[in-house]
Formats: sequence, C-alpha cells, structure tokens
Amino acid sequence: MRHFSKHRTSRSSHIKTFLSLKSVFATLLAICLYTLISHSCFSPQLLSVQEQTGSCGLLATDLNDPLRPSLKESIDQASHSIVLLIYSLTDKKIIASLKSAADRGVKVDIVYDSGESPDLDFLLGKKIHAYPRHNRGLMHHKLLAIDHKVVWIGSANFTTNSFFQQGNLLVGLNSPAMADQIETLAGSFIQSTQFTNPPIHISLPEQNLTFFIHPTHGPQSLQTLIERIDRAQKRVFVAMFTFTHPLLTDALTRAKKRGIDVRVVFDQEMARVTSRRAFLQCKRDGMRVGVRTKSGLLHYKTAVIDSCLVAGSTNWTQAGFSSNNDSLLLIEPLSSTQETWIDRWWQTVEHNSTIAAK
Repeated sequence: MRHFSKHRTSRSSHIKTFLSLKSVFATLLAICLYTLISHSCFSPQLLSVQEQTGSCGLLATDLNDPLRPSLKESIDQASHSIVLLIYSLTDKKIIASLKSAADRGVKVDIVYDSGESPDLDFLLGKKIHAYPRHNRGLMHHKLLAIDHKVVWIGSANFTTNSFFQQGNLLVGLNSPAMADQIETLAGSFIQSTQFTNPPIHISLPEQNLTFFIHPTHGPQSLQTLIERIDRAQKRVFVAMFTFTHPLLTDALTRAKKRGIDVRVVFDQEMARVTSRRAFLQCKRDGMRVGVRTKSGLLHYKTAVIDSCLVAGSTNWTQAGFSSNNDSLLLIEPLSSTQETWIDRWWQTVEHNSTIAAK
C-alpha cells in the first residue's frame, strides 16, 4: 500500500509538472502571437517614396512615425547621388548611412551651417563632399534630394532629438523638378554664386505643389501665404516653433474676424519669450491658442489652411522670409488620405498642448 501511494504521488507530480510546462508554453505562445500581431498592426510603417512622379507621404513625430528609419532607407537605396542641405546633422545612424553610400560610389554632397555642426566635416570622412555655410543668415534648410527624384523636406534637423523628442513633420515625395531645384541650390552654395531660379509650381492630375526657396523667394512666399490665409473659408491651424512676423499675425486676426476657425499652438518656451507678442495678440483676438505640454520642443513650421498644407523649415519670422536660407512647400488640395492623416496629426498636437484642457 505504501508502494502504491508513493507511485500515485510520483504520477501526480509528473502530471503537475506537465501541466505547468503546458501553461508556460501556452503563455509564451500567446506572447509571441501578441507581439507579432502588435508589430504588424500597430508598429509604424516606413514611408517609402513611390516611383510614380508626384507621390507624396507625410510623417510626424507626435504620431510616432518612423522619421529616421524612413530617411535611412531612402539613403540606403540611393544609387547615384545624395544632396543634403541641413542646419544640424549629428544623428550617428544617418551619418553612418551617408558614409556607407559614399563607400559604394554614390556622390554625396552636404551643405551645412558651420556654427551648428562645427565638427561635421571630420565626422563624415573623406569620401563625402561637405561644405560649411558661413554667410549672412542661418543655413536653416532641411532638404534632401536622392537620385535626382526623391525629395525630403520638413522641419526636422537630422539629429536624434529631432527624430524622437521634438515635434517635427517631414514630407517625402517623388519630384524630379524639386530635386533639380535642390541640386541647383546646393550648387550655388558650393560655387558661391547667387541662386536666381524662380519658385517651382508643379501641377499634378489631382494636386498642386509650390516650392519656395528663401531668401530669394521670400517676398513671394510671404505674400502667397498671406493670400491663402485671407482666402480661408473654414480653418487655419498653425503649429509654429517661432512666430514673430506681424503681417502673418494680422492675417490670422482678419481670418478670425471673418469667422474662420483659427487655432495656434506655440512652443512653450518661445511663447514666453520670442513669440510672446504673437501669442498674446492671437489670444486677445479670440483664437484658440495653446502651448505644447509634451516634453521636447514644438519644432513644427506647419500650417493647415482649408485643404492646403504649408510645410518646410521656415519659422514665421521676418528673418525666416528675408535673410535665412529656408524653404516653404505648399501642397493643395490635400487628398482624402492626406486629410485623414492631417486630422489625426492635428488632434495629437492639440492633445499635447494646453488647448486640450480648454
């Protein structure tokens, strides 16, 4: 009897061990399935610029979009040329991709602000042609042209904080005309000649693009922006790092008086100092105004005017239009897919600001 009891106890122990292992296996399987489903359904997807001329995609840090991976993939796929005009370039993975491109024979030209990235020439190595910009005004561009057709433009510097901590927006598109304009601009910096090309107006079957280079096109760009605001029928939403230009503030005031839904989100620190006058005027004139509450700068230079997206590197300051080397891109009308993305992006910007508490 004692032998039977011992055998039964041993068998019971084996069953418990088996059930325990089965439970562990089931748990591990569930975790693997959850990870796989989460990755496929919820992980941000890379933005690969399509081969079709005019294809256009949008990325924003506040939507956890993969800015750096998308830029890195474009650089890694380059086969002929890379032209980059950038204010600040410090991200190690982007630098590694640029060096790798140069190693495989891609011609890489980089124009950068010498004050912001003083050691960049050393970091890039000898195979990359790097040209520090010393002249009047900031070399404030964030422009990338790859293989004479793929273009990236937006508010993000190529730094780790810009990709993950700050509020930034990037536009990736296929436009040989814009790529040519960027390459011509880079050539003017490299050869120390004046850039005189006119603004580019690109008419696509369902969308128009207008691309301005500052300071050359600054007066035209400013006038176009004011006219768009003055013609607004429904909304003017602005997310702006530095906002000091009185003509643009006045244009928003006129829009608000016409009954347009005008909302402005400022960077928290800038609203207290540099942008304080514009912040107070917008608030006084009845616009919905807020400051970013999420950590990191609100570094956007973005506006949505009805179905027109205004993007690029230009802060709404007098220097941004008259002396800094900057760019401004207008995309209109937005496609239904872009409208959906913009609405989701703006809701997130508002959610990460004091507007959400009002």
